[in-house]
Amino acid sequence: MQGNITNIIPPSRINKNAQHFINRFQPLPIFQPPDILANNVQTSVPFIVNSNQYYFRIDHEFRPQDKVFVRLAADRPSAVTGNINPNFPRFTVAPATNLATQYIHLFSPRTLSEFRYGVNKASPIYSSPRSNTNFDLNSLGIGTFLVSGTRPLKPYETGIPSTLIGGDSDNGGLNINHATEHEFSENLSFTRGSHGLKAGFDFRRLLTWQATSNNPRGILGSASAEGGYALAGWLMGYLDNSTTPEGLPPSALNQSRWAAYFMDDWKVSRKLTVNLGLRWDFFQVPVDALGGVRSLRLDVLSQASDGRLLPTLVPAPFTQNYPLTSGDNRYFMPRAGLAYRVTDKWIVRTGAGWFVNAQQLGNLAILARQPPNGGALSFNSVTNVAGIVSYTYAGQSYSLQTREFTPGTTILTLDNAFPGQGSVAPRTNLLILAPDNRFPSVWQWSFDIQRALPMKTLLTIAYVGSKSSNVDNTINSWNNPLPNPNTNINAMRPWQAYVSQGEGNTPRGIGNLRYLDSYANASYEGLQTTVEKHYSHGLLLNFNYVFSKALGEGYERNSGQVNGGTYQNPLDRRPDRGRYPFDTTHNATVSVVYEMPFLNRFRGVAGGFLAGWQVNGIITLHTGYPFGLSGGNLNTGAATRPDRVADGRLGSQATRQLWFDPTAFRRTDCNIRSRPDLCHFGSAANDVLNTPGSRNLDASIYKNWKIKPLGETARLQFRMEAFNATNTPHFGQPIGIGFVSPDAVVPDAPQQGQIRSLLSPMRTAQLAVKLYF
Repeated sequence: MQGNITNIIPPSRINKNAQHFINRFQPLPIFQPPDILANNVQTSVPFIVNSNQYYFRIDHEFRPQDKVFVRLAADRPSAVTGNINPNFPRFTVAPATNLATQYIHLFSPRTLSEFRYGVNKASPIYSSPRSNTNFDLNSLGIGTFLVSGTRPLKPYETGIPSTLIGGDSDNGGLNINHATEHEFSENLSFTRGSHGLKAGFDFRRLLTWQATSNNPRGILGSASAEGGYALAGWLMGYLDNSTTPEGLPPSALNQSRWAAYFMDDWKVSRKLTVNLGLRWDFFQVPVDALGGVRSLRLDVLSQASDGRLLPTLVPAPFTQNYPLTSGDNRYFMPRAGLAYRVTDKWIVRTGAGWFVNAQQLGNLAILARQPPNGGALSFNSVTNVAGIVSYTYAGQSYSLQTREFTPGTTILTLDNAFPGQGSVAPRTNLLILAPDNRFPSVWQWSFDIQRALPMKTLLTIAYVGSKSSNVDNTINSWNNPLPNPNTNINAMRPWQAYVSQGEGNTPRGIGNLRYLDSYANASYEGLQTTVEKHYSHGLLLNFNYVFSKALGEGYERNSGQVNGGTYQNPLDRRPDRGRYPFDTTHNATVSVVYEMPFLNRFRGVAGGFLAGWQVNGIITLHTGYPFGLSGGNLNTGAATRPDRVADGRLGSQATRQLWFDPTAFRRTDCNIRSRPDLCHFGSAANDVLNTPGSRNLDASIYKNWKIKPLGETARLQFRMEAFNATNTPHFGQPIGIGFVSPDAVVPDAPQQGQIRSLLSPMRTAQLAVKLYF
């Protein structure tokens, strides 16, 4: 049974390996803040970028009817991303090269041909100070780390794993990537009477080589169940959970994409123009030339050696160019629009169309993280509620819920973090790609009215909407149990075992399942208002205001994620539909450029000082972003939400010290013996509250000097720029709710509701000199 926890852990109970690891990789406190729970390590973190850019272009006209150009652009950047822990910086190199050429042939004044070819190569690579060295992770004494529980880490995979105190910052996401894309396109434009016709085709060939993982070196989970507090349990050498490394399993996904279109711009009359078009897209099912990509099929059952019919991991290991889905060829997509000039100052426009998006190959490359190419084993401690320990620290009284290990279960420790690895008994985390996976499609529509105002100004009011279907999605919790008081999560999982095709019929344990599908959906509706003052008298002015809402569910890679891929209940997705993390209800922008023409009349020495000045500014105002709260432990293996019993928003009473009302929420938990009624999914939405809004001014001053010996347009420009010029803090997301008392239902943790982070940096200023010729 776990010993009593006090504010001081007896030295005899501290695990020497944990102590050695922390002493080596965790920096000492820099100062003691007035609040003992506040951050005691604060310092400037450098972000250093070096970039060498190259550009070459040549244009040639063979004759008036034939023109060609060739362009080569290259970038060779490198960066060092600092970390507040100096042991964990990240190094990035991201060379990119682009070659493009275009050939234009004029058949007649009414018929034009345009042929293009381009190739783009990019190779971003993330690494840590220990990458590609002889660093031995196993020498740290915090476990034996083996990929899939069988092989040691390779030099390019090695480093510090994810632990309670951190780890190498290249542990998650893209690590090594080499991508090449070839594109061929032909476009024909021809005019026939009142019709402006366009037709063309496009072919793209995508070639990749990736070695990526969100868990290349393993994960040593928290120890809050074993120590009452995570750090206390970890110092004593206990773990709630652990995961072996996936390594960096490689894949070489390749894909061909074809497209063709036809469009007619028909000038029906002097006032009315109609646009009609049809586009066809066909995307080949991506295949892996290395054969590392595999998928668990729940609908393909194989008989195991014990007689059970179990889901099957297909295809056999290292089967090259195996299509994991049935393909998707359904896109003949119409679009239409019209513009009507009511008067010389009024214009009405409307349009709608169907569009398709190709999935990123990186979304599918993670399927290489399967045995034997990759894959990770997962382990969980099994504990029961024990006694309560009361103690006092810094003048405050605490009650700590202790737990005991369930008799007969394996105890996870830093000395034995991965018990039984290398056998078929431990549970392997697997991935599933829905066999009927489809490509995302979007319907878009718009209606706007434009009015010409005095002083070369245009006013536009528009309604814009879209509906997205078959959006790329991931469900990290597909094999998680429903809420229950049993802490043996693995024993409660719906899918317990599988068979691997081509590797015999011995049943293997299943841990977590990550389900990749295309069943998510999204929508956007917005009222957009724009006032544009065209350039005159040295002044350019724009005002934009958008009142909108972006809703959806599932994982959205390019703009953040609604729920991080973890549904509270994967069997019921409706409660997880909400505002996207990038959604802002109100967003206004004012931009201005003023060249001070009254100063440009000066000549000679006075003109050298006074002429050529330009001021620029961008003011951005927007409301806050949505966020959700976590509130208990339902023994599902995933974060869960609390119940919402009141609004929780404080409106004008909200401050940085208390941004929302924690008492508006109630705990959901399956581990309080006296409260079985709390063992259920929470009712609070994942977009239940908003962060503070933002006010920002970016301003700059330019001074231009004409250099006539270098040409009429040559000039030397001095720039003085300030981002967040007013040094206004843009506050981030507040601290969520928590429970100090073991049986507390109303949140009672310190600091909850406080804002202790910034969404963006404070004022940044820079000086620059540019020569244009």
